[in-house]
Amino acid sequence: MENSIEPMTEGLLTQSNFTSDYADQIEDFRLAIQKAGLPPPAKIVSDGLFHRFPTNGRPKDDAGWYVLKNQPFLAGSFGCWRTGIKGSWSSIDSSKMTVAERRKFNEILEQIRITNDQKRHESQVEAALSAKRIWDETQDA
Repeated sequence: MENSIEPMTEGLLTQSNFTSDYADQIEDFRLAIQKAGLPPPAKIVSDGLFHRFPTNGRPKDDAGWYVLKNQPFLAGSFGCWRTGIKGSWSSIDSSKMTVAERRKFNEILEQIRITNDQKRHESQVEAALSAKRIWDETQDA
């Protein structure tokens, strides 16, 4: 399974709709994660890929996730599988979005939701197989 979200090209927004420069927008996304009650990841990239990060202070924990796309406005979603916290964010104030921009944002969020569901299922299958393997090994002992 591929880890990317399909790029969308029709109805792209103009550069004039940016509310601030790119670094500030990344920081705004980081703050949105934090305001939702999650410790944000150390590094955030807007590559449209599904990224996991720790949410409980343990480096091997990866219950947190985010996807951030630049199409050309930044839009993304984030959450934590353990706590059920979820959120979405856009570099454009939703109250100022045109109908086309709102449609594009909703399309991005739907693609992210589908990818998140797939990744969560894959993680659950992997955990079940690992638990079965451990169980089988203890039964042989």
